[in-house]
Amino acid sequence: GSSANEMKVVDCTDAGAQFKVLGKVEDKSQTEASVGGERICQPYAGAERIFWKGEEGGKGYVLCLGPAK
Repeated sequence: GSSANEMKVVDCTDAGAQFKVLGKVEDKSQTEASVGGERICQPYAGAERIFWKGEEGGKGYVLCLGPAK
């Protein structure tokens, strides 16, 4: 999916898989993810997108995503 509400977890071999998780970075706020997402995911080669999940106003985690294929 293209938004948090549309995203779902599927197996990497699923034909519908668009991205794969290349890395997970804990303890990041939504602001840190939106402003510094590229920097946060820099250690994960091939990361093209980020996904943040957490409590609004608090900390959460960032998933560094790369193409599934």
